[in-house]
Amino acid sequence: YSTDRPYGGSSGFQTGSTYKIFTLAEWLSKGHTLNEHVDGRIKEWNNATDFSSRCGELVGTWAPGNDANEPEDLNAIQATALSVNTAFAYMASKLDLCDIRDMAKRFGVHRADGNELVSYPASILGINEVAPLTMAAALAGVANKGVYCTPIAIDRVVVRETKSEISVPKSICTQAVSPEIAAAMTKAMKAVINGGTGGASATGDNTPLAGKTGTTDAGVHTWMTGFSSKVSTAVWVGNVSGDVSLRKINLNGKKGSTVRHEIWRTIMKSANKAYPGVEFDEPPQSMIDAQMVTVPAVAGLVPDAATQNIAALNLNTKIIVNQVGSTQPAGTVAYTRPKSGSVVPVGTQIKIYISKGGFTQVPNVNGMSVAEATVTLNAAGFPTVSAPQPSQGDFFVHDPTIPAGSVVGTKPAAGKAVDSASAILLVISKGP
Repeated sequence: YSTDRPYGGSSGFQTGSTYKIFTLAEWLSKGHTLNEHVDGRIKEWNNATDFSSRCGELVGTWAPGNDANEPEDLNAIQATALSVNTAFAYMASKLDLCDIRDMAKRFGVHRADGNELVSYPASILGINEVAPLTMAAALAGVANKGVYCTPIAIDRVVVRETKSEISVPKSICTQAVSPEIAAAMTKAMKAVINGGTGGASATGDNTPLAGKTGTTDAGVHTWMTGFSSKVSTAVWVGNVSGDVSLRKINLNGKKGSTVRHEIWRTIMKSANKAYPGVEFDEPPQSMIDAQMVTVPAVAGLVPDAATQNIAALNLNTKIIVNQVGSTQPAGTVAYTRPKSGSVVPVGTQIKIYISKGGFTQVPNVNGMSVAEATVTLNAAGFPTVSAPQPSQGDFFVHDPTIPAGSVVGTKPAAGKAVDSASAILLVISKGP
């Protein structure tokens, strides 16, 4: 089962999310960075209009899901560490699906049955059936500073009588990606084991490790793939026939879906002793840092215009359904979060809050008489204005510049936007 059909009859297995590393590689090769934010919201994609494919027509729709409670706004490292399907769908929508397929090919990935890799949108989540040996060799290419080498099974063949050697197949090595891209991929994949979905595979021996988990629909096939600087290992645990969910069974007292981690961790502990790994190279900062942009001021705009202004800066938007009280006209934008003027990474999700109106800004009435302040506040749209009673000591304060008996402030304070139905309480000066 570890090899292709010609070497044992197996047709391979769907790789699940282990295949996401090729979208990550293509993302980096096209100038995107690890800290660039991606949109992880669940949505239905129109394949023909939302994705690019230079090698074939796309039809239909696609609605990938996630595990529960996945974040919507995250960067590429977090998307890799948590294996967020919808985030990778977003990343793929910014690329060409055929380029992602070709990136996988550069790492030696091919279907175990000899057919061509499929490249429609769902393929980025690992529907191609691939042999474990192929995935181990692909990840070895990442560990090997982007150099992929074809796997070989025979080191030497020696003729017993003559001691001469017979020629054996040689490994052929090619540069799949630059060392810098490989280092950036590795940085994201380290997060898989250090706090991500592959945490159960951590060996605990201080050997730097990186990897990627994979689980197919309903947990029929599970994978743990990963590497040190010296050794790459791919573990598949799944169904040879049938479609039993590994999430629903136990194997030797372990939950079926976690057995991959038990096997991978055990193998890599031994491998780390025999072939001690060293720290991975760090990628250049230009592949880590995201371009930063300033959130524009869109308060008072209609939602469509606000969305266009924000999207023009390569930011994502989310309109919040529940409207909020605001001084802006009902139906227009009240404010955003992050707020206008904030500096954020490209791709960040900007939440747009829509005004239901009804709020008014409290005017400044400092220095006015109680009567003047009341008239001013009434004219501003506040019908309920109250002067304090003598017993309300908190509403009488000393002020060196405003005469006793005049207004020194309000509660709510001047400049604050509040519901027009709110009562405005006057604060009175006691003089110096």
